[in-house]
Amino acid sequence: MRHLGCHPWFSHSSERRGVSRGFTLVELLVVIAIIGVLLALLLPAVQAAREASRRIACTNNLRQLGLGIHAYASAKAGRLPPGADQTSGVSWRVFILPFIEQGSLYEKFHFLAGSHNEGPGLDGANSGAPGKLKSGNALTKIGGFLCPSAPANTEQATHSSSCLNPRQTTYGSHYCGVAGPDDRLASPSRYKISTTVLNGTSPSTMGGLAQQGMLGSFAARRISALSDGLSKTLMVGELLSQTNNTGARVPTQDGANWVRGLNQTRNDGTASCKNVRFALNAQRPDDTFYNAYPFASFHPNTVVFVMGDASARAFSDMLDLPTLWTLSSADGGDIATTP
Repeated sequence: MRHLGCHPWFSHSSERRGVSRGFTLVELLVVIAIIGVLLALLLPAVQAAREASRRIACTNNLRQLGLGIHAYASAKAGRLPPGADQTSGVSWRVFILPFIEQGSLYEKFHFLAGSHNEGPGLDGANSGAPGKLKSGNALTKIGGFLCPSAPANTEQATHSSSCLNPRQTTYGSHYCGVAGPDDRLASPSRYKISTTVLNGTSPSTMGGLAQQGMLGSFAARRISALSDGLSKTLMVGELLSQTNNTGARVPTQDGANWVRGLNQTRNDGTASCKNVRFALNAQRPDDTFYNAYPFASFHPNTVVFVMGDASARAFSDMLDLPTLWTLSSADGGDIATTP
C-alpha cells in the first residue's frame, strides 16, 4: 500500500492550506470605503446631538435670566428693570446681577451719569465714585450671557465705544431685551415707537425707540400693567449672528459690551434691547437701524427667547412678521397664537 503522505497532491494541498493569505489592494480599498461611508453617516448625528446639547444649555441660560428679572421685580415691588437706565446708561443685565449670583460684581458699579469708559486713558475709573466702574466691569466674562453655540470670536465686544483702551477688550452678551414691536413696515402701523432721541426732539438716527415691549421702556415697567399675557410676550432673545448678502450665517453681535445700555452721547442707540422690526435671522441692515438689529442665532433655523413668565421657547425663523410683532408687544391688546 502506498503511503498517503508521500502523494504529491496531498503534500501540495497541505502546504497551500498552511499559507496565511492577506488582503488584496482592492479588498483593502473596499473596507476603507465602507468605513468612510459609516463615518459620514455617523458624523451628522454626532453634530446634531452636540448642537441639541448646546441649545439646551442656551435655553437654560435664558431661563435663568428670566428668573433673575422676576427676582428683581419681586424685590422692586413688581417693577421690571429698565431696558437701559436713563441716568447711568447701563443695561438691564447690570440690575439683575445680584439675582444671578453676581452680587459681588454688582457692588463694583456706580450709577452716575457720564461716559461708560471714564477716567484717564479710558480705564473705567470715575472721579465721583472712587473704585467704582461701568464698562471696566465688563472685563469680567459672564458665561450666562453667552450662547454655547456661538463661535468664540463673538464673545468680546468689537465696537471702539466698548473698549476701555487699546489693550483692554471687554466682553459682550448674546442676549438682548425685547424693546417692543416696530411695525412701520406695515400699513397702517399699530404700535408706539419714538422717532426722536430720548428726552429730546432731534430725529433718531438709529431706528427709533420702541415703547411697548417688556424691556423697551427706559422707566421701569410694572408687571401688572402688561396686559397681553406674560406667557405670550417675548422678554429676552438671542442676538449673535447675521445673514450676509449671500445668505450665509456669519458670527457677530451688536458690538457693545454687556454693561452698555443707552448711548449717552446721543441718547439714541440702545445696545441692551432691540426693536422687533425684521424677521428672525434676517439680513442685518446698516447702523441707521442699529436699534432694530434682527434677533438671530447659530441654532439651525431657530432663535430662542425667554418669555415674560420666565419660560424659554425656540421659535422658527419662518415665523411671520405680524405674529412676531404681536409676541413682542406687552400691552398692545392682542395676544399671539403661536405654533
